Formats: sequence, structure tokens, C-alpha cells
Amino acid sequence: AEPPGSAVVRLSTAPSRTAALWERASAIVERARGSAHATLTRGVVRCVLPVSGDGDEEHARLRGMVGALQNLGTAIVERLPASLWPAIVAPAAVDPLSVRVRNAFDPDRILNPGILGEPA
Repeated sequence: AEPPGSAVVRLSTAPSRTAALWERASAIVERARGSAHATLTRGVVRCVLPVSGDGDEEHARLRGMVGALQNLGTAIVERLPASLWPAIVAPAAVDPLSVRVRNAFDPDRILNPGILGEPA
């Protein structure tokens, strides 16, 4: 398991491209003094970045590292310090289609609180 408070980004690609993804991702993670592991048959690389504080400098460092990892391909941010989510993750889905789907299937706003912009 990763250390408490760490940031975790999961990258994926076609299994035949895992080696190239691993090379690029592990270079980024190594600079951050983090760790990574891969599931070769699935084309998944999980990157664990240490978080060493909650200040602006640390946030800028993490934003840069997570951004660099996200640029490698398909990326899912699994874990971040709470204060960094708004800076890293795409804004809430407020387009008309998303609003209509939410209104149709969750009019009471009880499913997945917080993921569509409402407070959790």
C-alpha cells in the first residue's frame, strides 16, 4: 500500500506499449522520489508521489508532476491532498446534457455527492 497522504496517478495504455509508458513515467516519478509499479498484461502503471506539506510550493510541485504524468496518455488521479483536487481535476460537468442526465436519474442529489460540483 502507498504511504498515507501520498498522491497516486494511474496510467494506462495498450499492453504492447507498457514498456514505453513505464520508461517515461518512472523517470518522472524518480525525480519526485516516488515509486511506481506496473501490471504488464493490462498496460497499467500506478505512480505514487510523496506529499511533503500543504504549502503553495508543494502544491506547485505536485501540480507539475501530476500534469506531466497526465500528458503521457490515459490518466486517472486516484488520490490527492484535498486542497489540490480543484487545481488538478477537470471542472464539474455542467453542460446541458450532464445536467439533464443528473436531473433524470438523481433528482434528490444523493448519488456520488460532490463529483458534479455540489458540495459533498
